[in-house]
Amino acid sequence: MPPTDLSAYRDFIETAPDAMVVIDADGIIRVANEQAHAMFDKASERLVGQPVEVLLPERLRHYHVAHRRAYMANPNPRAMGTGMELWAEGADGREIPVEISLSPIATKQGPHVAAAIRDISARKQVETALRVAKEAAESANETKSRFLAAASHDLRQPLQALRMHLTALASTTPEDVDLHAAIGQKMSHAVNGLTDILDTLLDVARLDMNQVQPTLADFALDDLLRDLVKHAEPLATEKGLRIGHVATRLRVHSDRGLLARIVGNLIANAVRHTTSGRVLVGCRRSSGRVRIEVWDNGPGIAEESREAIFDEYVQLGNPQRQRKFGLGLGLSIVRRIAALLDHPVSVRSEPGRGSVFAVEVPHAASLAFAPLERADQPVVSPAGTRVLFIEDDPDVREATALILKLKGFDVRTASSGEEAYASLSDSDEAPDLILSDFRLPGSENGAQVVQRVRTLLDREVPVVFMTGDTSEARIRETRMAYCDVLRKPIDGEKLLRALNDALAHPPGHA
Repeated sequence: MPPTDLSAYRDFIETAPDAMVVIDADGIIRVANEQAHAMFDKASERLVGQPVEVLLPERLRHYHVAHRRAYMANPNPRAMGTGMELWAEGADGREIPVEISLSPIATKQGPHVAAAIRDISARKQVETALRVAKEAAESANETKSRFLAAASHDLRQPLQALRMHLTALASTTPEDVDLHAAIGQKMSHAVNGLTDILDTLLDVARLDMNQVQPTLADFALDDLLRDLVKHAEPLATEKGLRIGHVATRLRVHSDRGLLARIVGNLIANAVRHTTSGRVLVGCRRSSGRVRIEVWDNGPGIAEESREAIFDEYVQLGNPQRQRKFGLGLGLSIVRRIAALLDHPVSVRSEPGRGSVFAVEVPHAASLAFAPLERADQPVVSPAGTRVLFIEDDPDVREATALILKLKGFDVRTASSGEEAYASLSDSDEAPDLILSDFRLPGSENGAQVVQRVRTLLDREVPVVFMTGDTSEARIRETRMAYCDVLRKPIDGEKLLRALNDALAHPPGHA
């Protein structure tokens, strides 16, 4: 077939969907379609008459000349740079990932090469996104495997302790009163450890499932810090540590419960890792925010480890995973909740001298200071207080009712809504308070049963719910007037405090 005039190729390449150029044996662009002009034209110059190297980033132009000459010595149809990443320089100067196909053509003007150039930026973005997603999934699987292995170990330890204490208890005689008390105390310690583990794992699960929805409000900090320090006092006292907080009149805007989880975890972390000295909690204003700080005299943290400590199940200096140092989840939960609330968390530390963990919280909208004095919570005598307790699990029902009766409450139990309604008709004395599980047999849940009981009594009886549900949607169903919600497992003291709070603030009282 005789050579075709170069001009005959112009109409053909204009119909091509990709950018196309035709270059001569010296590497000069002789034909370029509109797609090529749109992709490569600089404001001050057109492509035709330019060396083909102007299509490349400047860093690659010198190397391309040798490759071009080698190809022209033995031209054949093929993809350019098979197995390599190819880059072009676009009209705006940005580097563009491309695919290039080369086809030699014979013309009356001599040998030429047609090059089809395709911008693959979108495909590269998808490939990158898929690679990142794959790496994230693999990392998540590895993290979850470590999580499950460590969780299995940490759950088994207190369970093993309970089994041993139960065996020891069965071997005692009725006369071993002191030994009974000692074993009971150790069993209580094991149960508390198990409860802490379950609460922490549930926190992680709720965060993983995006079930945590903040409810923001203005509130005083002093009460919150005082309660958190008081909660940490038993462990601090056991270790011979001094613990306290600096009283403050500052108010903040946050979710009180979630902020308590953050600061509580920071305090617990400080107490666990401090062997002598003091743990101090305080706060100060900082650029329109309130900075809550937890100071300790612990071992300190090396600079290279200050990021890793916020990863799940990372524990410095505890390869044996002793329970007294926690689970290695507290700081991970702190960071995740802090990110949810947009409360920056930071740490300063000097190895051998201690650490300062801090969280920054927005100042309350009102600039008014909160009073420092807190009125004491009135204590209501349980003697003769009538409680309607609705719980379908017979073991939980029997144990809880026993605690309440030993404290002086007059307890009436029911295993379902129907039994609760029947108990109202069997007695002339209405309950002063309702304690109910949320999940109950039958078509009604605890919230629906309580609402019906209130309707039958024609009175807003105070209610405390107990639930093992972690779903926020479930918890929202329990929201009603004069109501509190406790998450299982619940220790007896916490339950009694909740009942006292409900009785101390009945309907119609401040």
